[in-house]
Amino acid sequence: MKLEKRELDALMKAAKPDAKAMAKSAAKMVAKGGASTVDTMIQAIPNGSDVTLLNGLAESRFGVKFTSGKALPAMAAAADGSTPARVAGDPVRSMKEVCKMFAKVPDHIIKHPSVKGVEFKDKYDDKGAGGSFSYDDAKVRMVGRPGIPQQFGSAQKGWDSTAATWVDQLPPSVEADCQPKNTTAVEYLGFAAAHEVGHAVDDATGFMQRNGHLAEYGEWTTFGGDVKPIADALGADARFAAFYKTAEQKQYVLDMLMNKPATAPAVTPASAEDLAKRAFDTWHGTATSADVYRRQGDSESLKVDGFIYHEAYARQWVRYRADARKRALTGYQFRAPGEWFAELYAGFRSGKLKDTHPAMKWLKKL
Repeated sequence: MKLEKRELDALMKAAKPDAKAMAKSAAKMVAKGGASTVDTMIQAIPNGSDVTLLNGLAESRFGVKFTSGKALPAMAAAADGSTPARVAGDPVRSMKEVCKMFAKVPDHIIKHPSVKGVEFKDKYDDKGAGGSFSYDDAKVRMVGRPGIPQQFGSAQKGWDSTAATWVDQLPPSVEADCQPKNTTAVEYLGFAAAHEVGHAVDDATGFMQRNGHLAEYGEWTTFGGDVKPIADALGADARFAAFYKTAEQKQYVLDMLMNKPATAPAVTPASAEDLAKRAFDTWHGTATSADVYRRQGDSESLKVDGFIYHEAYARQWVRYRADARKRALTGYQFRAPGEWFAELYAGFRSGKLKDTHPAMKWLKKL
């Protein structure tokens, strides 16, 4: 181990470091139990240096291919003030944050069938950090730069574009055991990295597919092409019932839910039908608005018979138990079943879940 570390140190300090030789040396260290030493050496790579060196060490450490796009150059502010000045990107600095989190979850990355690679892309927008997990090619894709906080507790806010103000993401009455262990913000890029690994874990274990319909896990329902159950649930609600009687009214509701061209049947102004149609249109506008799950008040307004309905992705509707938000860690947790799992996984790996949190008993087993 000491000999390999000395060799790797020398390779890293060379005028022109040999990335392949470094990766080979690091792989030997990992195989001999020196993974934590390689983690330390990854973090010791100077910011601004060649990212291929980091990718080589990371690939040896975690057993999957690491690739990084080019760093964006510095950009001067526009004369009219429309575009602010931007500093040059640094993929090394960004990927060190990702690897710092990956070091906490190595067993869910190394030789894992649901993770085939990690990719990084620089981005100017200092609010655009995040990631994605592709079920098609099993790759974790990270984007953006460090320095953005992932907030917890009451510090989490969602943007209400209608009121042009920030609003609470979660109810004030989150159950005591489900409140974060502490509300100190963490690096969002690292939190997002754990979140994407969470998707891979869920994919490999089928956890939400098996358990998501149970009350303990949000009692989720995902609607495919058949949204009639949603329309019928709305039609049974007193707010909308007067506009869910004729075949034309029912077709209008179905078309709106499926984002198809919809022709509204004529109603008498100010009649019960008119008021019900207006109520439905308002409900639909909220349910299809961006990031509605990050606004507690709007989410609450979507409640129908104890469940909250919204369009999670284009023409993909979901519902979950309204009272599940009282056990939430983040607002994004309620976008869809997979996000519910991934946010809890990221919270667990970030040390934000109390030992008494109800999810700890199954997260520890995973």
